[in-house]
Amino acid sequence: MKLYLYVTITVFLIACAPASVSVTAEKEGQTDQIEGDSAEVDSSESLEMECETAPYVTWDNWIKGALSAHCQGCHATTSLYRYGAPENVYFDEEEDALDWLERIDVRVLEQQTMPPAGGLLPEELVLFEIWVRCWN
Repeated sequence: MKLYLYVTITVFLIACAPASVSVTAEKEGQTDQIEGDSAEVDSSESLEMECETAPYVTWDNWIKGALSAHCQGCHATTSLYRYGAPENVYFDEEEDALDWLERIDVRVLEQQTMPPAGGLLPEELVLFEIWVRCWN
């Protein structure tokens, strides 16, 4: 199951990357090269994972784009209308997101109340979970 989850997440990362993007993720001397155009992803597996075998999800290879797509409409310093989001909660830089990591964990993963309109695929929730619980 661990290998299947790793392959599923890797395929998802490939599917989300633009065709011209090549992502290299390094973890403790291991390097994963992620390239490609698109792929089909099966999200039926559980969110359970072990960090030692989980893909290396970082700010640069996935989180920055995900926060930009799903969160920064309300949670950016440049947002013209924040739809009720607190002025002090923004995710412009990695450090900003890390300051709110505990709340991201609760609101996105546990309660699944953010983003308020939904829109996160099960595969995206898995990647958020890996980032929150394994690499920070």
